[in-house]
Amino acid sequence: MDTLLNWELDLIIQIRNTIPNLVGVFELLTSLGGEMFFLVLLPLIYWCVDRRTGARLTVLFLISAGANNVAKLLFHSPRPFVIAPQRIAPLFDVPLTEAIEAYEAHGNGFPSGHTQSTIVTWGYLAAQARQLKGQLARLRLLIYTVAALLVVLVPLSRLYLGVHFPRDVLGSYVLGIIILALFAWLAPGAETSLARLGLTWQLVVAITIPLTAALVMPGKNAVTAAATLLGMGVGFAAERRWIRAETDGAIWQRALRFVVGMAILGGLYAGLKGAFKGLEPVLVFRFIRYALVGLWGSLGAPWAFTKLRLSKSTAEGQHIVRK
Repeated sequence: MDTLLNWELDLIIQIRNTIPNLVGVFELLTSLGGEMFFLVLLPLIYWCVDRRTGARLTVLFLISAGANNVAKLLFHSPRPFVIAPQRIAPLFDVPLTEAIEAYEAHGNGFPSGHTQSTIVTWGYLAAQARQLKGQLARLRLLIYTVAALLVVLVPLSRLYLGVHFPRDVLGSYVLGIIILALFAWLAPGAETSLARLGLTWQLVVAITIPLTAALVMPGKNAVTAAATLLGMGVGFAAERRWIRAETDGAIWQRALRFVVGMAILGGLYAGLKGAFKGLEPVLVFRFIRYALVGLWGSLGAPWAFTKLRLSKSTAEGQHIVRK
């Protein structure tokens, strides 16, 4: 075992010894960089805060998730508990298999998905916070504070829990920042080009790119990101053509949107998981499941909100127009 690897293992153990008896706190922190947290945060922004920011952030998040999966496949770097189980296993209060499941520590280690997702999500939100107006401007300081804390504490939690090496975390910072910079540079032009296309071509793009990505990288995480991107992309295009739901409104309307939307999204997520359990090929049914979840989030929910009078629709007599 090389010197650098030994130093990284020593650092993981030193962090745990320096901050003892806080496993529960760091389990909570690590959950704030996991799939379930973003499954709640992204719809909240898209449905209740600002549609455009939510849509852009969702696309950015899913692109980042796909890039993270590609990097994991390319580097094929094992996690600490694989390299040195005799040193890392004592850090876990439960059997290793249970810890891996609880901490979403499947597959390769480099780069850290939790860290990268946190960097791109909160980095983007912090950048967008400058544009908040009216009552939402009051959230600016809160967003800055939360972003600053999470981009430090979520990566630290991955080290504290022993599921990543420091190199995995540092690599995720670099990759996350690169993706953020590229998105800021390329997204405005890409969005303008898509807006000029008719609905049919928008749907072709929304289907073709994620489907190709899933076929080229047929792994569990890659399929999840690609399928969700397909469902969300199709929904975004259709929603702008036929619904155009607004995200403003009274606090009670926004709150009800979130409750109703998440109740159905959760039911769809869990229901399809149960319905497809044991069916083959697994990845095909996983793709269908996440595509439908994405379609509900981007299209089904806004449609339901307008029918329930929780959101106004400005689609009557209009075609796709940039908001």
